[in-house]
Amino acid sequence: TPAGTPGSSTVSGSTTSTEEEGTVMLAFSTPVPKPRECPSGYVKHEAAVSTLSGAGQCNGPIKQCACEFVLGQGAVINRANTQIVTSTWSNYLGLLERAESASWDEAICSVLAGTGVAGHVDGPVATAQFSGPNAMALSTCERFIAVPDRYGQYIRLLSRESADHAWSTATVSTIAGTGRTGSQDGPSAQASVNAPHGVGFSPDGLSIAVADTHNHRIRLISIREGQSWSEATVSTIPGLETDRRVWHPIFSSDGLTLFFSEDQGKIRALSRTSTDAAWSGNTVFTVAGSGDRHSTDGPAGQAAFTNPGYMNLVDDGLSIVVGDRYRIRLVQRRSQTDPWSSAEVSTLAEFEDGTDQAVVTQAGDILVNAGRALLRMITKERCISTASAGTPGSSIVSGSTSASTSSPKGAGASSSGWDAWSAGSGWSTGSGSSSWISSTPAGTPGSSTVSGSTTSTEEEGTVMLAFSTP
Repeated sequence: TPAGTPGSSTVSGSTTSTEEEGTVMLAFSTPVPKPRECPSGYVKHEAAVSTLSGAGQCNGPIKQCACEFVLGQGAVINRANTQIVTSTWSNYLGLLERAESASWDEAICSVLAGTGVAGHVDGPVATAQFSGPNAMALSTCERFIAVPDRYGQYIRLLSRESADHAWSTATVSTIAGTGRTGSQDGPSAQASVNAPHGVGFSPDGLSIAVADTHNHRIRLISIREGQSWSEATVSTIPGLETDRRVWHPIFSSDGLTLFFSEDQGKIRALSRTSTDAAWSGNTVFTVAGSGDRHSTDGPAGQAAFTNPGYMNLVDDGLSIVVGDRYRIRLVQRRSQTDPWSSAEVSTLAEFEDGTDQAVVTQAGDILVNAGRALLRMITKERCISTASAGTPGSSIVSGSTSASTSSPKGAGASSSGWDAWSAGSGWSTGSGSSSWISSTPAGTPGSSTVSGSTTSTEEEGTVMLAFSTP
């Protein structure tokens, strides 16, 4: 019977027809219940948590690794989701690596930088020394890692020639700080900081926001296009001085909003109208948190945090994952146009041992340092989004396509049957935009195609849209 006819007896799946020129897959529809609403991909109290690391040495398989640099005092993850660089109070930087086809519980741990002796030595990573490295940031181009050296009173930088070069080839340099506490602005070699805890790169890679924690200020280390970081200048965002310590600044993907946390249990942000505009403390607003120091879920203005720490923007800025002492929290808006005041705060997971370190993978899973020597994972629920395919009575035969989408959340066919509409996830692609995928008739010799399939769900039925390949 025609695919999607209500009540029809069908086989869920697809069948293949082959001609010499190409392959066409015909998808059947089968009635299914409407999926749960799951806008962020996480379901409160239902996040799957697994333990990935155990006890043992610092170099070797992650399941045997008890070294605190499993996530340490802060970590960054590459876009390929194969490397995590971590910082520790033991004055090391650690490296967790896995093959693309492997899971994180198969990762290998090793020491990337530092000798374990507190100090201030620049140069090759193998001989460099740190004093209290923490809460690092990875640049968009993945050439640089900024490292606050909290007890040394410096901001350090790991630099490699390109993202294709191993981090073991990197060098360490000092881009701000004198080794003495202070709040002096100016050329980086003369500027001073006081117990910096947290840094964040701007999307264009020309600025690093610094949580100058004991000075209660957000500082900016900036260069112009074509300058090296040794030529940077340090400035203080005016009007932002408070009586509260600040932590963990992160930029939005468009560079127009700068988020940070305060030790009074609030997540704050400041905004500007364009990337050319200056930052001003007059534009500060509260994202979430009432100021009470306990853990309460609910509307953003009424919710409370114990000690909001490391933050990750997810879903292309729709939500924020927050490490909050013994919990991983989610600050979630309903849409990109909604103000943060309309957000809801929920708890994704709670641990008996303290944690405020978390990184989010490209696949949407949250890796958590839950305890000094344990790496745990909160798995993102893969929700099926609703799209245009699946209308009762529709019969879809897909043709070959000339473009692809990364981790599509849904797809539908045009009335001609030769176009597909794909809703990209945004989180995986980084764009969040929907796009039309134009295609040529199935089997056309020489057509450029992508093989595979994607699923779209309506209450009435499920249609799998299949791509053809020569």
